[in-house]
Parts: sequence; structure tokens; C-alpha cells
Amino acid sequence: MKIIRSLTAMVLVLATAHQAAATDISWLETRSIGGGFGVQVKESRTSLEELDQIKEAGFGFLRYGISWATVEHEKGVYDWSAYDDFIKEVDARGLRSVIIVAGGNPLYTEDVKAPKKKEDHRQKIILPPAKSEQMAAFAHFAAATAEHYKDQFIIWEIWNEPDLARFWHPKPDAKIFAALATQTCQAIKQADPTAKVMGPATASMPGTASMWDETEFIEPLLKLEASACLDAISFHSYRIDEWDKLKIPETVMDDNRRVQKFITANISEGREKPTLVSSEWGYSLTQGKSHAVQVSPEQQAAYVLRTRFANLLSGVPLSIWYEWRDQQADPTADASDAGAHFGLFTLDKQPKASFTTLNDILPRIRNAKIERSLPTESTDHFLLSLLQPDGSYTLAFWTIREPNDVPDMLEIKQGINSRRLPITSQPQIVDVGSSIPDIAITRGNTKPE
Repeated sequence: MKIIRSLTAMVLVLATAHQAAATDISWLETRSIGGGFGVQVKESRTSLEELDQIKEAGFGFLRYGISWATVEHEKGVYDWSAYDDFIKEVDARGLRSVIIVAGGNPLYTEDVKAPKKKEDHRQKIILPPAKSEQMAAFAHFAAATAEHYKDQFIIWEIWNEPDLARFWHPKPDAKIFAALATQTCQAIKQADPTAKVMGPATASMPGTASMWDETEFIEPLLKLEASACLDAISFHSYRIDEWDKLKIPETVMDDNRRVQKFITANISEGREKPTLVSSEWGYSLTQGKSHAVQVSPEQQAAYVLRTRFANLLSGVPLSIWYEWRDQQADPTADASDAGAHFGLFTLDKQPKASFTTLNDILPRIRNAKIERSLPTESTDHFLLSLLQPDGSYTLAFWTIREPNDVPDMLEIKQGINSRRLPITSQPQIVDVGSSIPDIAITRGNTKPE
């Protein structure tokens, strides 16, 4: 048994994060657990009742998109009626929006027949804005949109996964995208000088090995004026190397540090390093025979909060879980789309174990901040001290070990009283009052109380 004495044995956990993020991130307001935790939605099919659920569950952000082709049906004429009511309702609930501006527009860009191996059932693909006049039109649309919603304090994200041919057809082009991002970011900030802009929401994490095997995408962005304009670099943190390998949430911590080093090495001299944002990440419950990568409902429930903790512990203050609700009905069908079952709810709005777990914990720590990480005897265990707004402390703890019959125990001693709790792969929290008590980790041979 190892006793973990209170404050004298604690270590600060966010020093790396503070050193890595040289820029002011107060505009994000994301230090609290829930305040910087978001969930992706499909705005066209998210009800007001679901917005209430999202708020009550403890989330602070929503991520969704505004399509260029939906807003501009006539050149130079913009109609945001498809989005106005939804954005108003999001704002009314005190939720913040990360809004993706993306997509081609048949007024300016061609459409082509979708390839035979189409991933999302499209018959045609509208090409992205790759020529100078097309990029200028897209930048004008984005700027007009930012000005239209300038009082909503929205974070604008330029594009989604432009390093994949699926979203930048027929082939990703980092230099062309960098030019588009530069022009668009500058146009948004000219229209609304208070606007916050990030991008490019790559499918891969810059400077890390990726299953996508695309050309390094963010390097050209860092060399252009976009790096001086963008307030954050966003990317997607999926833990997949190959289709038959899945990695646990905590593996993102080393990758986040690699991203920080990559940006430091490639950003133009004299420019501040942008904040890092994980704008999409989740785990799918797809269980068809053709999908080797999958998680069980119990694994997804264990992982959802761990994605947020892992990012916070490694310098990424904003995390978006993908996603709120499934896009298809049956995750066990062999023909099911692997991307359609990341939701916390099923397609017919039934909560999964992941939502039940999240809803039990996140509302209680929504406004708490990670103060310190407490040392443990095993590197498999995580034990955090969370500081609540009223000055009291909550402990959060979990293990990265696979579930077993005899888990290790966390023993909390307060005066003559003690509690013993199993350390499981699903994060748990316990309120401990105005000071951190003595804590012990015991091997798994004691029954919990």
C-alpha cells in the first residue's frame, strides 16, 4: 500500500499546456471541465428538447456546419433562414457554437459524379473552391455569415477534413487550401474584428503518424498569413492507426505533445503559437462483421469523459465529442456505416450507456477545473484533484487497464473515516470537501464500501 499525502505530494499537471500555448486563450473560456467540452450535432435534426438535454448534461459547446450552397442561391445574395432559429436557440441556452463554414457551390464550382466507392451515398460531389475567383466568393460568403451572426460569439472553423478526398475532391491540396484559409480568415476578421477563427479540422493530427497517409497538411498553413490570422489550429483526434487497431483515449497525450513540437518547428519566426483544438473525436459502436474496429457500449461509456481529461492534461483546452446521435439505426448490421454510430444516443433518441455515464458525472464537475494530478503507484491509474467554484475539491479517478474481477482500490482517509472505492476504466468522482485528504492505493483484495 502506498499513502499519497495531501498537497505536499501533488504535482502540477498543466505546466506543459501553459508553456505550449503562448497565446491568450481566455476567449475560449474552456478551463472548466464542461465549459470546454462540446458535442457535434446535425443542426437540421436536433430538436429543442435535445438542446435542453445537451445543456443539462454539462456540455459547453456545440459543433455543426453552415453550408455555402445552402446560404447563397443567387450570386451575392445570402439567406441564412435555414440556420437563424437554431443558432438563436443555442445562444438562448448559454451554449457556444463552433460553426464550420465549408462546401462548394454550384454557382461557382463544378459538380462531378461521385466515385463508385462513395462513403456517404452522394450521387454527385460539388467541388471545393480551388480557383482564385471561387476562393474570393467563398471568403465573401464566410465574412457575410460572420457579420450576420456577430453578436452570438461563435468560433468559426474553416472547412472539415480537407486532407481527405472525401471532403476535398478529387485530391487534397494543402497549398490551395492554405491560400483559401488565409483569404477566408482575413475576410471574416475584416467583417467582424472580434471574431475568433480556427482551422483546418484535419482528419489527422499534424506531425504524427496517420492511417490516412496524406501529405502533411498544416505545414503550408503555418508558413502563410493564415498562421497569424487563425486563433487556433484544429484537428481530429481519432485513435485509429489501421482499421484493425484501436487506441485508448490517453494515447492522445503523446500525440498532442508531438503536434505542439511540430507547430513550434514549422511556424514562421516571430509568430505566436496558436492554441490547439480537438474539434472532433469519438468511438463507434459499429459491430458489423466488415468492421474490425469497434468498441462495446461499456467501452464507449468509459472513454467519453476520458477524451476530455486526456486533452486537458496535454495542452488542448477545447474538445468536441463526435457525436450526439447516431445517423443509422442498426450498428450490428454488416452493411452499416462505421461513421454512423458514434452517437451518445441511438437514431431514435434512446440514450446509450455512454450518455447515462456522462450524465451522471459531467453536471457535477461542469464548472470544476483540474488543479493537480496526484501521483499513483501505477502509471495505469489516473487521479486528479478538481477545484470546484466554491473552493471545495472533487477527486476524479480511473485506470487504463482492461476491466478485471479484482480491481485496485482507492482508499480515502478523512479523520477517523475512510472510504474504499474500486478503480475502474470508467471515470468516477468523489467529493472530499475543503481540503485533499490522505489517499492510498491498495491492491485489489478489498471489498468496496
